[in-house]
Amino acid sequence: MGGPSNWEKASGGRYGIGDVHALQSLTDAVKWAAHWDWELSTSFGSGKISIIKFKYDDQPWETDESDPLSQLNYENPWLKRMNTIPKENIIEIIPLTKELVKNTLSKR
Repeated sequence: MGGPSNWEKASGGRYGIGDVHALQSLTDAVKWAAHWDWELSTSFGSGKISIIKFKYDDQPWETDESDPLSQLNYENPWLKRMNTIPKENIIEIIPLTKELVKNTLSKR
């Protein structure tokens, strides 16, 4: 199971219950990571955020229907599940650098 959510509601409490979230393309992952990097460090490509590339297992994913307006700018639906990603399924950890943001998002 995931841990507590990082996202707090204005009215108190948290969004979600520690779901694991995933994006289906590198472009989408870079876009989301850049957004998260800006929220945390007011930078795009600080190296403090990483994208984790993993192989899928037989655990089911569901479409994350939160924030549908933001999802309009993404290539694929956002996914979520309650089960963690086993460490043996992790293929690569990619730090979000300025070069990665520039090279990935300039192709759009």
